[in-house]
Amino acid sequence: MNEGRREVFRNLGLILQVGLTVIVPLVLLTFLGVYLDKKYGTGLTVLFVLLGLSGGAAGAWKLVTRSAGKKKAEEEETYDLMEGYSLSEDRKKEDPAHEEKSEKE
Repeated sequence: MNEGRREVFRNLGLILQVGLTVIVPLVLLTFLGVYLDKKYGTGLTVLFVLLGLSGGAAGAWKLVTRSAGKKKAEEEETYDLMEGYSLSEDRKKEDPAHEEKSEKE
């Protein structure tokens, strides 16, 4: 499988994960709010909907930022490989050419 297809499937997987991360807590807490309203007459459905949305949004944010961090790290590794540097942090510290390049940037 070529790199372009792999990237497309990775992005589609991320979109699916984000959608499920938002929808599942929203639906579960909405049903819980409706159940509590019917059983006890509490009127907490709106509160549970807001909790579901905020929980889903927080989970989606963590998922996207983690994925973006991994993608950035992969891009840096690819750049390092193209430049001929070692991926090991210890080797990068030992390599004077890498230090000079980092100081210029």
